Amino acid sequence: MSNTKLDCTSLSEVTDITSQCSYDDKKSGDSISRVSCCQDDGYNELENKLKTYIKENPALSEQDILQAMCKCCNDIEQQSRTHKVFDDCVSRILFEILKGK
Repeated sequence: MSNTKLDCTSLSEVTDITSQCSYDDKKSGDSISRVSCCQDDGYNELENKLKTYIKENPALSEQDILQAMCKCCNDIEQQSRTHKVFDDCVSRILFEILKGK
């Protein structure tokens, strides 16, 4: 993915994020698993993460969660976007949203 920022407005499903970029996973068996915000060819990491975040945050809308995920895709460079770093980023944003409700 280039340095182009994803548009995080008007998100209603994961493909609203993944369709803005493309990623072909050519590295199998990577010792440090990273979150790809652009992978949508059979296995979609963001879709799986969304399901988890929805279960963990029933008080938030899917749109709130999608926007948090998109923001973290923009804020964290691919090389640094481990699952822990990504999950921590999303959790921080969702916590702030909850505080404001």
